[in-house]
Amino acid sequence: MRTNFLLSTGAIAGIIIGSICGAILLGIGIYFLFFSGIRYKKAVRELSRRFEFLHALLFGQDSQYIKRIEIISLTNLLYVNTHMTFNKRFKDIRDKGDSSAQTAINNLKDLLSDRDFKSLKAALPKAKEVIDSYDDEVNSLNSDLQAVIRPEEECRQQSLLLKEELRKIKQDYYVKQADLTLVSSSFETVFSKLDDRFKDFESYVESAQYDEAKEKLPEISKILKELGNVIKEMPNICITIQTVIPDKLSSLENKYEEMISAGYPLHHLMVKGNVEDMKRELAILTNSVQKFELDGVSGKLDGILAQIDEYFDAFEKEKEARVSFENECDSVYSNATSIDKKYIRLCNLIPDVKRIYVISDEENAKIDMIKNLVNKAGATKRSLDTFIHSSTRQPYSLLVEKMNLLKEESNSTNQAIDDFDRYLMSLKNDSESAFRSVSAYYS
Repeated sequence: MRTNFLLSTGAIAGIIIGSICGAILLGIGIYFLFFSGIRYKKAVRELSRRFEFLHALLFGQDSQYIKRIEIISLTNLLYVNTHMTFNKRFKDIRDKGDSSAQTAINNLKDLLSDRDFKSLKAALPKAKEVIDSYDDEVNSLNSDLQAVIRPEEECRQQSLLLKEELRKIKQDYYVKQADLTLVSSSFETVFSKLDDRFKDFESYVESAQYDEAKEKLPEISKILKELGNVIKEMPNICITIQTVIPDKLSSLENKYEEMISAGYPLHHLMVKGNVEDMKRELAILTNSVQKFELDGVSGKLDGILAQIDEYFDAFEKEKEARVSFENECDSVYSNATSIDKKYIRLCNLIPDVKRIYVISDEENAKIDMIKNLVNKAGATKRSLDTFIHSSTRQPYSLLVEKMNLLKEESNSTNQAIDDFDRYLMSLKNDSESAFRSVSAYYS
């Protein structure tokens, strides 16, 4: 009985150990089966992604490139053979390489779905060879197509930069349009010509005449650069031509008429004639601006404004001169007349003085100098009289100029006469002092 028990125990242990070993083997089998499935699934997914990318490249970008070459060949016969060659290569890859690659991928997916890993393991290297060959064919075709299309893309890229520059200039123009009405038609003409040049460029590109297309771009670039500079200066120039100068000329004409009505002689300023000259020059500058010929225009406009301001300054000078003349004229005349009287008195006195006193040669020369000063002041006074009583009224600025000259000469003459009077008085004082000294000596 004990023996049966031992046998029974050993059998149980054997069964347990066998179960454990079986479980282990089953686990190992499941492990390898599971992870093999993951590995094969990953390999299939990578090949599938490669195929999908190449398939999209072939039927997307490459197909579009070939269609573009076909369009070019319609206007440029040099591209007819190019299109035929690329189209044949495309069809060969589509009908053979793409079909084989698609079949290989579909086969791998079927094996993976059936979990036939043994067959899948054998099919993977062959499928990879098919995809690699398909990859080489598609990428080779794509590279060759890009080499043909690249000049067009480069041309278009260069033109895009210029088109963007034109867009910004147009945007700037429309923002400033209210200030640019003087040259609006000129801008529209330039914009139209630029659009025509871009159309010519596109026409050359469409027919794959890339060298001819590129020759258009420097000219367009130059025009855009000049146009950009023009639009910076133009608003101020247009405002000055259309508003600032006309308003100031109108104010000048009104002020001139006002001054004339107030009794100011202004013929020496030649206002009317010069205003007409400025209007003619403004018309010439307007024509130049409308042609975008801006060289020197700003300077000439500044010159017109400065000339107008000079007239207003001249008007103020005439007003100030009138006040000065009316306030001082009488006193200046009175002073000049008194000097004439003083000189006559001096002339009448000198013969008597010479009989009594000895006048030095230096002082005798001063008598001649005083005579010259009196004559000079007299001439100035007569000139002033002529201006004041002229049938054509003279500007107050000229009258004040003569009046101030007469005042200056009168003051100089008066000073010279006073100095000579003091000299004569010194002769009398010296003589009397000497007489007193002699009398005291002999008394």
